[in-house]
Amino acid sequence: MRTVAVVLALALSGCSFVLVDRPPPAASVEGPPPDCSDSRTPVQLDVLMMASSFGFAAVYSMFMGIAYGVGTEPEAVHALPIGGALGVGAGYLVSGVYGGRRVARCRELLESYWDGRLDRATYR
Repeated sequence: MRTVAVVLALALSGCSFVLVDRPPPAASVEGPPPDCSDSRTPVQLDVLMMASSFGFAAVYSMFMGIAYGVGTEPEAVHALPIGGALGVGAGYLVSGVYGGRRVARCRELLESYWDGRLDRATYR
């Protein structure tokens, strides 16, 4: 049951997986501009959520260390949120890398498209 929950958390996390459109393999100067996502907002949200998840895991583990140092024996159940937060954070990390690469490629295609259009208009 726990494995299913971790897999679902990883699969459902990440704005870039949902909101970033894949760029086409190549762009031509003819026709409309490439239809892809050039906004970095989903990637930035992924980074924010990743940092929040990893920060939660760090703070929670720090409190677990304090409780253990005071003499309270931590139970294994109390370590589950740390693993869950690290798993969700890893999902956001993967999503952010995926989205960052797609957005960078889209921006390259759009730049070459508009540069080509300007060159054609200038030299006619």
